[in-house]
Amino acid sequence: MASACTSNAETTAPGPTTTTAAPTTTSTPTTLAPITTTTPPTTTSPPTTTTPPTTTVAVVTGDWIADLLASLQVSDTTPQADYDRTDWGSGWSDDDSDCINTRHEVLVLESLLEAEMDSSECKVIGGQWFAAFTGTYVNEPGSLDIDHFVPLANAHASGGWAWSSADKRDYYNDLTDSQHLIAVTASANRSKGSKGPDEWKPPDSSYWCQYAY
Repeated sequence: MASACTSNAETTAPGPTTTTAAPTTTSTPTTLAPITTTTPPTTTSPPTTTTPPTTTVAVVTGDWIADLLASLQVSDTTPQADYDRTDWGSGWSDDDSDCINTRHEVLVLESLLEAEMDSSECKVIGGQWFAAFTGTYVNEPGSLDIDHFVPLANAHASGGWAWSSADKRDYYNDLTDSQHLIAVTASANRSKGSKGPDEWKPPDSSYWCQYAY
């Protein structure tokens, strides 16, 4: 009799249990983009443009020369006193008391070279001058006259007749206007005399416009 503990059936030991590991899932690392901070661009104001002032040119129409002449006021007042040359002074004065009278002051001022003075330092004895009336150069001061650009008689007729004796003498020796007294050749000064621009013109025609002006 077979033993209850004995069996002809082959008992197969169970094989080792195989555990299949779940596949490992590799997570792709997330790359975080760097945070970009955008600074707003600086706005530069355009340079200020200064508009230049507009120059308006007046358009002259019509006969403007005739209109200009018509606007001039001409004084036809007749002098109430006769012209007397002696009323205007007896000669050149020395108002600044430096021993150089008006004649020699003009020679010093107008000489193109340094004026040469005499031993007293009161009189001009050398230099070079341009005589505008004749357009010539003069080296000898004795050949020059000091001319009143506006003749005394002309000043008298233009209203100077009413001036005081002191004003007339001041006019005679006035050095404040560089064109009032000018060095000219003696011959040209004699030719001019007391004539105004309407009666006499300088021998050098290139000086006519300046003389009339």
